Amino acid sequence: DFRWTPYGSLNWVHNSRGTSDYVISNSYSSFSGSTWVSGSAVLAEFGVGIEKGGWGVTLGGNWTDGGKFDSMFGGQVNVRYSW
Repeated sequence: DFRWTPYGSLNWVHNSRGTSDYVISNSYSSFSGSTWVSGSAVLAEFGVGIEKGGWGVTLGGNWTDGGKFDSMFGGQVNVRYSW
């Protein structure tokens, strides 16, 4: 009994208020500042799930571009066993 299931999704991600303030200090000096991130990005995910017997494997990848991301790739592998 062998089964496979492809999957995919296309997503729009928007960050409208990505601010962070920070302070770094020790007994000699202190630094402070802030960061700000705003914008929209596209996230595309794709992969396949495979099952045989009690074993299952999922292979997936993703691509993100826009906003603070500049054509970033990622991926994951999941292995599981059910009894």
